[in-house]
Amino acid sequence: MTSLLLMLSWLFIVFGMIGIFKFKSFYGRLITSSKIDSAALLLILTGLALYRQDMYYTSRYFMILLFMFITNPVTTHLIAKKRHKEDKSWKSSSS
Repeated sequence: MTSLLLMLSWLFIVFGMIGIFKFKSFYGRLITSSKIDSAALLLILTGLALYRQDMYYTSRYFMILLFMFITNPVTTHLIAKKRHKEDKSWKSSSS
């Protein structure tokens, strides 16, 4: 089961990298990279927790997941907000 989860996480990463190169806009690339990060990390740490089967390591993996699931959307939002403020192409030229 562990190897299946780890291989599936690599598959997510590969397809996500293809998606990053396929999207042309900054925002499409940003959301793709954010989703890849979360999904792959969830699968990797779940696989490692199943492999170790020790409460000490499993609790550490859970804390890493919790930290990443809190900080990843916040950092993605901050990057998008900063880019949105700097990007003037969305404003109409009539004003």
